[in-house]
Amino acid sequence: MTYFPRERFSRFLFVSLLMFMGVSLTLVMGSLYWMLSRSMDKEFTNEIRARQAEINMILHEQFTMIGSKLNEFSLDNALRVNLMLGMDQRLEERLSIRSTFPEGTDAILLDHRTKRLYPHDRDISPELANHLQTMAEADTIQCERFVSLDESSLVSIWSVPVVRRDERLGTVFAVYDLARDSTLWQRIVGNDAEDIYLHMDEELVNLKTLDVLDNPAGSAMFFDTGNKNPPGMFVVSLKDFPTLSYVVSSKPLSD
Repeated sequence: MTYFPRERFSRFLFVSLLMFMGVSLTLVMGSLYWMLSRSMDKEFTNEIRARQAEINMILHEQFTMIGSKLNEFSLDNALRVNLMLGMDQRLEERLSIRSTFPEGTDAILLDHRTKRLYPHDRDISPELANHLQTMAEADTIQCERFVSLDESSLVSIWSVPVVRRDERLGTVFAVYDLARDSTLWQRIVGNDAEDIYLHMDEELVNLKTLDVLDNPAGSAMFFDTGNKNPPGMFVVSLKDFPTLSYVVSSKPLSD
């Protein structure tokens, strides 16, 4: 008469132990998964921050270097003498120094006396010519980043006055199209999961392809990069370039 109660008790004890082991194993595995997930999230976030700082530094060095080279060019004595004498051929030769600028950069000279732009063989669009004329009115070094002259290009423009004593002889310009600088893109974008975008109105425009980033969640999310991101991607701003964002896909983290 005591056999069946003992059997039921043994079965109850066995089932209870199995349930306890199952719950314990689930909790342990869940804790390990949570810890691993947190660790991977933190590692991925740290990688993004490191890349953000690296890209910001590379772009800052590039823009600083172009401005410095153009400033050195404006102090070239031969350039100033040729401007004073109106020696077109010599001015064209001096402008060959543009080859020392990064890929995608064009050096342009405006003669203030004749209002002519050099080199003559460069196809300068009316939009760019008007922009250069406006910048040339300034008496100090100017830099305008990511100017949209048409639908096919975004350029950054530096202007430096060419002066002899108190006489303004001309202005030298550096017109830099970052999309054409393949060497720089190899440094700042290592794979297809990351890109650099420019804030224009309520859109993000790819600096290399000029494609607009698809934003199914609404454009307002682009401007709250501290807490919100469009689904499937992380958008972080660059310290020295407020209008630029480093955009990286979250697919590697999901995988």
